[in-house]
Amino acid sequence: MTHISPSTLHPGAGMDPSPWSKALPWTLSIWDNTAYQQAVHCWRHFLYAGIRGLRPNVGPWGLAPIDLTFGSLIHDGVDVYTKAVAVGLGAEEATGLALSHTLTASWPADAERDVFGGFYGNVWQCSDRTRTVTKKGIVRCPWSYKEHLADGSEADDCGQPICPHCRKPASLRLTYLCTEKTKNRRTLARSVVRLCDHLTAGSVRPLTMADGRIGSEYRWFRELSIASPDGSPYLMSGSFDGVASAPGVRTLGPEYKTTRRNPDEAFFSALTMSPQVHTYGWALDGEFGKGSRVMLYVIHVNPQFSEIFQKPVYMSPAALAEWQGEIEHYVQEAELRAKLAQDLDARGEDPAAAYPRRLTACNGLPGAPTTPCPFRDFCRQDPTDRERFIADNFHEDRWNPIGAKGAAAQTL
Repeated sequence: MTHISPSTLHPGAGMDPSPWSKALPWTLSIWDNTAYQQAVHCWRHFLYAGIRGLRPNVGPWGLAPIDLTFGSLIHDGVDVYTKAVAVGLGAEEATGLALSHTLTASWPADAERDVFGGFYGNVWQCSDRTRTVTKKGIVRCPWSYKEHLADGSEADDCGQPICPHCRKPASLRLTYLCTEKTKNRRTLARSVVRLCDHLTAGSVRPLTMADGRIGSEYRWFRELSIASPDGSPYLMSGSFDGVASAPGVRTLGPEYKTTRRNPDEAFFSALTMSPQVHTYGWALDGEFGKGSRVMLYVIHVNPQFSEIFQKPVYMSPAALAEWQGEIEHYVQEAELRAKLAQDLDARGEDPAAAYPRRLTACNGLPGAPTTPCPFRDFCRQDPTDRERFIADNFHEDRWNPIGAKGAAAQTL
């Protein structure tokens, strides 16, 4: 049976410093919420997405899923705004910089389409507004009810727009076209401006740390109470979307989320109980002490408008301690599975057996219960066919729990 060992994986290659254990290369010594959720979701998913870093070949432009792309660009935009405000720029100028960065990042140089597959093109519409009277045989031109993508047939010999069906004059205009109606470059720009305006009008302000760091995409590390195979404590790491202050609150950790759904009470209840909110609440408490809390900013994205909702999240010290225990449970289980994988590999057997499938997880992902696991079709294959299936449908792009984040990371 085909299998891959750590000697060919080199999961920490190119990562300086490497988050992977030197003594036991099958496991992480530095974890983050992404790796944790992969392990909780399905151990086989953790093996292929986390350890091997396999990503599906998605879309004709090699795009990431729309929701992930949209959310990342929102984060980059608010990162630019926050840092601009922190160094003393006015709200209007900071918003302009955020918008400019977002528009540039969402349409790569020399690309014919933006990252959502959108483009600018001419559309035309027949000007006929005749009232249809069926009894008299008077019928309005069918090309007058909506706009159509121009292809040259709508122009007369002089180049003037004319309806090719009834030969009446037609209107012609340049517009943005995208099959993704809700999350596209237009709604992205609107959402960034709306979020910046909301932050400007509110009382939450970014903090500048004693060491000069601005509280945006703030990297944190926190030790767990268990030792890694290297002898040092396991670490959890992550990057707060922001670190801020507000009247009556010691420290806030803003977290920005986008959604197409109406963010009602049920939506916030589900979001509050997510592993990410728990992990970041626990990390804020360790980094800044008691009284710190997560502030959720939810950007409701609609084709016609964007609106912002915010909600603070408080977790008691006992709840935070319970969460740390649950993190440590899965980290220890990952270590046991890594040792088993290493032993299997040494005996010439498939180490994937140490990471069993969880078939109940095939039809959803953490935070996206209706999105099928990208390895669902892989797991359907005969075990002898899986490596060939991966070679045809996946590429390698290893997730780094301590990699740089934020708009500035694009230049690293």
